[in-house]
Amino acid sequence: INGAGYEPWELDLYVGYKPVVGQFTFDFGAVGYLYPDADVGGDTNYFELKAGVSTEIVKGLTGGVTLWFTPDQSNYSETYSVEGSLAYTFPAIGIFTPTVSGLVGYTEDTDNTDIFVLGVDSYTYWNAGIAFAVEKFVFDFRYWDTDVSSSYGGAAAAAADDITDSRFVFSAKVTLP
Repeated sequence: INGAGYEPWELDLYVGYKPVVGQFTFDFGAVGYLYPDADVGGDTNYFELKAGVSTEIVKGLTGGVTLWFTPDQSNYSETYSVEGSLAYTFPAIGIFTPTVSGLVGYTEDTDNTDIFVLGVDSYTYWNAGIAFAVEKFVFDFRYWDTDVSSSYGGAAAAAADDITDSRFVFSAKVTLP
């Protein structure tokens, strides 16, 4: 993490439950965002709750909707996010099973305290990418962007460019038994 005094790192702890009812997979959970070495003073840690549902629309194509809710906390205003996602999994190519996917989301600060970068109280974000699964491993190549930009002006705009610029992100995941 770089900027805003939260550096040098963030630790995210997840807990959840994913029941399946018929063709629908539900996803309920909580995430704790921890900044152990933050130097901004005061408590920087916060948590949010998640509720989502997804289903296979047609063979290989999955769609989902997720609601994220951050309750009002001593250091964070009440916010919510709504996300929609689509993913298509192709037949295996050799040892790889490719999946193309995308997500679009909207986040709003319900208290209108302009807690987000550049003093905005809502924004839209999206991502698109391709993942390659190999047995228990997944390698994901993804492009992320948002509608927050330096066009808002002001002294904070230049510093915020580092936070709000689009990003290409690679991640690797292993699923344990």
